[in-house]
Amino acid sequence: MLFTGATASVRGGRGFSAFAGGKHAVRALAQSMARELGPQNIEMDLGPWKESWRRDRRHGTSHTARPFRPGTRTRSETMPAESAADWNKFWELIKDIKFAMFTAHGSDGHMHSRPMTTQNKADDRAEVLWFFMSRSSEPVIDIGRDASVNVAYADPGKDSYVSVAGRARVVDDQAKKKALWNTAVQAWFPGGPADPDVALVAVTLEHVEYWDVDTNKMVQMFKIGKAAATGVPPRMGEHRELHSR
Repeated sequence: MLFTGATASVRGGRGFSAFAGGKHAVRALAQSMARELGPQNIEMDLGPWKESWRRDRRHGTSHTARPFRPGTRTRSETMPAESAADWNKFWELIKDIKFAMFTAHGSDGHMHSRPMTTQNKADDRAEVLWFFMSRSSEPVIDIGRDASVNVAYADPGKDSYVSVAGRARVVDDQAKKKALWNTAVQAWFPGGPADPDVALVAVTLEHVEYWDVDTNKMVQMFKIGKAAATGVPPRMGEHRELHSR
């Protein structure tokens, strides 16, 4: 693999201040890849950074990564036991996503997904998702026939994705309806929470899975490049599975 760049990244000389930051980042990326991929017999040509790289190695400042052994997994690669912090992370990931895709089994045997707004308040983080639907709508009819549903959330801007599997039911709780009612729901149901067509749907969480990429695009590209060179799939952030307690 070949890297090229300007000597501004090595010396930061006069007149190069506009380029030094970006070039230094490329230099750091190239050297990190050399340290990680070198033990796997993947040659890296560091271009203008060769001499400083060799100097680092002579002075013992090169940190060589251990080679990957197929069939082995590090502790960080195993799925740790879920915790209260993991559940809190789940709620944090979905709290600002306006619409979720609510998927239920239709009468035709197909899975049908509809956009729905999660109605949980900020402090309502029990293992239940709340939705308002029309009692005569297809989703409510579908869950009356088969309670198994999936609720999916996506925030591509933050590279965050959540999938929830659970069981849905209509809850006839007027006090809860009033507690969750808001102006956005009022726009759909002008008759208010007392409207007999308003169905409060609760989805009891059974299995939650989320993916959260918290690294910048440069790091992601490095991981993809490394995966292409080594044949080892990249780990692109945090992936967790949670089960109802």
